[in-house]
Amino acid sequence: MKLYAWPLLLLLVVGCKSKYHIVYPVIETEPVRNADDAADDIAIYIHPDDPDKQVIIGTNKQAGLVLYDNQGKIINEYPIGRINNVDLRQQVDWNEEAITIVGGSNRSNNSIVFYRLDEEEMTLEALHDQPVFSRVNEVYGFCMYQSEECYAFVVGKDGVVEQWLLRPKGNGMLRAEMVRSFDVGGQCEGLVADDGLKVLYVGEEAEGVWKYGAEPDQGETRTKVELIRENTRLKADIEGLTIYYKELNNGYLIVSSQGNNSYAVYDRQGDNRYLGSFKIKANDRFGGTSETDGIDVTSKPFGAYPRGVFIAQDGNNGRANQNFKVVDCQEIERGISQ
Repeated sequence: MKLYAWPLLLLLVVGCKSKYHIVYPVIETEPVRNADDAADDIAIYIHPDDPDKQVIIGTNKQAGLVLYDNQGKIINEYPIGRINNVDLRQQVDWNEEAITIVGGSNRSNNSIVFYRLDEEEMTLEALHDQPVFSRVNEVYGFCMYQSEECYAFVVGKDGVVEQWLLRPKGNGMLRAEMVRSFDVGGQCEGLVADDGLKVLYVGEEAEGVWKYGAEPDQGETRTKVELIRENTRLKADIEGLTIYYKELNNGYLIVSSQGNNSYAVYDRQGDNRYLGSFKIKANDRFGGTSETDGIDVTSKPFGAYPRGVFIAQDGNNGRANQNFKVVDCQEIERGISQ
């Protein structure tokens, strides 16, 4: 090869590596009822004994919670306040029952709220006599964590995180005790806990992603996953975070990079090696995503998709109100460096 061809070859190689893997939606949810900035976060439920029973729980942060079937059709709505983020945990030991708890951050009264999911009817029943009132300055991000006990994390806009221990009262209602608090430093929203590895990931919007121990005695010690200034694939704001669980503690941490409408993928184990980024583009059926806030993912079969689905909030759904786009996880994995 002639020497003058080498710079061109190098440019082509670098250019190829800089491209984002492109995936396309296979389903989209019906738009939320409210206009402007309303949809935000989602949680996916799959029945442990009857995997055909599935539901997507989304937030309309101007109104409450919205439940969708696995084709994106609205099946129930709960006007319970300005619910910003939502999460759930299944098979929670609750007065000798195994139940599913759905929780969220309610900006209407600076609280966190909890509901029991009726796994047959796909309805929500309040689990508390009154909301759990947070001490942070304006509740914002939220996630749940389950180890020997069940916990909830909430973060305020100022970056202060609270960890709450959740236990049942004698009547089956929930009681919550704050067991830990720490300050991340700047504005945060995205939170996700890895139950298997017992770690908590926090997205500091203008800085990057941090990893903390998820157990309540693990204090403020943290390690860096990725800083925006060190990876050109990330652009503020860092928003939603989610975990794709695979066997033997394998899998991925996925991060919404809102500033460039992309999603960064990291190894779930060890030092969370960066594996690549993808974008969701429009096809002839559905639009793509942009300005994404919340995301969620499951590796379990979901509808027609045996390797699960990734769901992302779409901040700009054309002329319609905001909604959520659903992607086949097999398509995402095809673009990830192993």
